[in-house]
Amino acid sequence: EALRAQIVAACHASPKTVGGEPIGCRSFAALLRQLVEALNGSRSLSVRGAWEAVQHSTCGQLADHLRAESTQELRALATGRPLP
Repeated sequence: EALRAQIVAACHASPKTVGGEPIGCRSFAALLRQLVEALNGSRSLSVRGAWEAVQHSTCGQLADHLRAESTQELRALATGRPLP
C-alpha cells in the first residue's frame, strides 16, 4: 500500500510522458508493472515494448467492456424495451 501511495504521489507531482504524450497514474502503474514483469522474467527491458503491451491490454479490456455493455443493451431492446 505504501508503494502504491508513493507511485500515485510521483504521478501527481511529476506527470510522465511516453512518446511525448502525457500518461495518467493508471497507465504509469501499468507500464511499471510490465517493466517489473520483464525484470522478474529475466527479459530485456524495453519501455517501448512495455508501453505497447499496456496499450494493447487496455484496448482489449475496453473492447470487452463495450462488447458486454452493447450485448446487454441489445438484449434489453430485443425484449421490447424502448430506446432511451
